[in-house]
Amino acid sequence: MRRGVTAGTVIALVLAGLVLTGMLPVLLHFSGSPGTFAHGEDVPAAAQAPPTARAAAQPTPAPTAAPAPAQPSDRRFTLTAGGTVAVEKAVRNGGYYADSRTYDFDEVFSLLRQDVQADITLVSLENLVVDGTKSYSDLLAPAPVMRMLQKGGFDTVALGFKRAWEQGTDGMASTLNQARAAGLQPIGAFDSEGAAAPAAQIRTVNGVRVALMHFTASPSKTSASKIKKDGRLTLYPTTDQAPAAIAAARAAGAEAVIVSVHWGSEGNATPTKAQRKVAAQLADAGADVIIGYGARRVQTAEWLTGTLPDGTPHQTLCAWCLGCLLSESRTDGAVAGMLLHLTIRIDRTGGVHIDRAAYTPTFVWRYDFNGKNAYRVVSTVRDAPDGMTQDQRSAFGKALERTRKNLRDAPLTEVLP
Repeated sequence: MRRGVTAGTVIALVLAGLVLTGMLPVLLHFSGSPGTFAHGEDVPAAAQAPPTARAAAQPTPAPTAAPAPAQPSDRRFTLTAGGTVAVEKAVRNGGYYADSRTYDFDEVFSLLRQDVQADITLVSLENLVVDGTKSYSDLLAPAPVMRMLQKGGFDTVALGFKRAWEQGTDGMASTLNQARAAGLQPIGAFDSEGAAAPAAQIRTVNGVRVALMHFTASPSKTSASKIKKDGRLTLYPTTDQAPAAIAAARAAGAEAVIVSVHWGSEGNATPTKAQRKVAAQLADAGADVIIGYGARRVQTAEWLTGTLPDGTPHQTLCAWCLGCLLSESRTDGAVAGMLLHLTIRIDRTGGVHIDRAAYTPTFVWRYDFNGKNAYRVVSTVRDAPDGMTQDQRSAFGKALERTRKNLRDAPLTEVLP
């Protein structure tokens, strides 16, 4: 008779198998097997890898050099600079309201505001605003001119010009206070030694340390007399101080140096020999950009090659003069001005590059408003504003032609509307 497996035996074997299966994780845990971990424990990366990868990961790796520090990205900032603003008698009267006996110039730059857009916006003012003035002149202007500049989109005002110190230190201190009260940062004249220090003229813009400085080439006889009497020459920065000031700004950490200068002869459409001599000194000192004022005419722009004190060649963009942004003069050259637009980049090694150099041509529009002259400054690459007469449109077009002619050889592109 053949022996077989009884039903009881089968049942017993099945039960035994189930018991062993349930006990296996516990036995492996206590045996230290690398293949299974108790719930809640971290699994090393080597254990998660396939067997071949785990085997290769077992030896201690050789020491490796620390990773190189990340290089800083290129940094950029933009600058828009406008020409000279001179609030003379006709412009001043255009902003006067007899019924309230107040001045209001808020609308003068309202049609240009959209073109004055940048991280730094600079303009030059050839007026003083002196507290207590009762009789205004081509030099002395009412306080609302500062608000006019701020409303026009400008945040920095260059106050150095030939007649800037004819009211002495007190007159300049008052003008500085009025500028600051309007939210403008003044350059080119100071009321304390601390503010005049080159290190104090450095601002940080988009992570770039920018020195923005202004110098005057030729103070008037009265200004020179007042400066001599005051004796604190650093409060009145003239171009003979510029090379040392630029070097000091570099030593204080300036990565880009932008210098504006009041120089030249009024009415000249080309730079003078004296301008060129000063510009060469500024380029040799390390200025990256030179922005000129004073001639009240748009002059060309060009690249200058300077030689730094260590013998290194240095490229400087020089815009010789930005012309008039606002004045009462109606001569062809005076009504034609410009905005200069720059995008300046600092590369990973600290090199300075001008990625964009462009200009917006401008026109001083004078028109009749309630029986008196009113003024607006407009871009001539945009359509002529509504309300311009045919004669005004003709002057508008001539201003554009003149600016284009003066800049035809400049390394600047005209801004498209």
